[in-house]
Amino acid sequence: MKTIDELKAYSKLKMLGQNCGEIRLKGKRFTVIWGYNENGYEHVSVSCRNHNIVPTWEQMCELKDIFFYPEEMAVQIHPKASEYVHGIGGLDNVLHLWRCIDDKWEMLRNK
Repeated sequence: MKTIDELKAYSKLKMLGQNCGEIRLKGKRFTVIWGYNENGYEHVSVSCRNHNIVPTWEQMCELKDIFFYPEEMAVQIHPKASEYVHGIGGLDNVLHLWRCIDDKWEMLRNK
């Protein structure tokens, strides 16, 4: 994941705190929260300010490029139905990008 200084330098990102901000992509405003997880993952949570809109694939690709380096692999996860959790505050328009810090997911690409 890019450093806080690299993220602050990105002109479309308005910092709202140490690890949260607002970003405009193709006329839509998104709230983003990012950080590290104690289980070895970096994480970016994305939600549109208009609660009826879910980020598109293209918007998630752009966000991946903003928050992660070009050679870092980040994924969206579709969990088992029994483990599904709705978004922040129960919102259904929140999507997430995850990166395994030790690159264990890289082995998936070689199968």
